[in-house]
Amino acid sequence: MSFLSIAKPLVEMGFSVFPVHRNKVPCIKNWANEATTNLAKLELWDKQFHTENAAILTGVRGLVVIDIDDIESDNAKKIIP
Repeated sequence: MSFLSIAKPLVEMGFSVFPVHRNKVPCIKNWANEATTNLAKLELWDKQFHTENAAILTGVRGLVVIDIDDIESDNAKKIIP
């Protein structure tokens, strides 16, 4: 999958996105201010970061995210029924 193919559906749902490496480290500096819904900017990022992932800018619009990397952990089992 390409960055754009991941980012575009998220943007269509109204989320601002930015490119991240597979280890979740942002590909760009100032990512919190650069996150966007602008298709032209996403296409530019896709040329630079085609094989990278897309992240949603959280902390806005009341969006809360729980990131669980190990679904089998005791903590995850407390959160996920």
